Amino acid sequence: MAILTITKMQEIKPASYNNVVLLGQLIEEVEFYKIQKLLGTPIYNQIVEEVDSGNISDELKEILNGGLYKCISYFVYARYVQESYIQDTFTGMVQKNREDSSTISQGAMKNLANEYTEMAMLAFELVKSKIMKKYGTPEETVESGYSEIIGLRRGPECRRFKYTSNYFN
Repeated sequence: MAILTITKMQEIKPASYNNVVLLGQLIEEVEFYKIQKLLGTPIYNQIVEEVDSGNISDELKEILNGGLYKCISYFVYARYVQESYIQDTFTGMVQKNREDSSTISQGAMKNLANEYTEMAMLAFELVKSKIMKKYGTPEETVESGYSEIIGLRRGPECRRFKYTSNYFN
């Protein structure tokens, strides 16, 4: 289970419904890497567990609606603008292009992605203090620099994820 749903993302920053599979994948990847890195593994796992249980506290609803949903959506969209036109084929990576359309430059796509990344960080700033109030300041608890991540999306197994710090430090 992801924190953000495709439906919720479409309310915040719509993307083509033709790419629902890609959006689902990007949400999972962004949450696993970017959001976990921002929050720290323990807080990320607590939020995922609470969202997955369906028993979301009023404090977490305020955090989600106050900026965390936007943060995730904008990070996902930043990845989406760079990946949505690329197809992996048996002959390698190709770019989709139709007769009645033209692609924008790599530089323009990168600028757009950077803008949405900045928007994601601004949205995170809106809820950072609320997250700290509810969950405390995250600490790295694993000496090796690796953290256990609960594999809620794929069963009870744990995945290992290396991170150096979180945004609170």
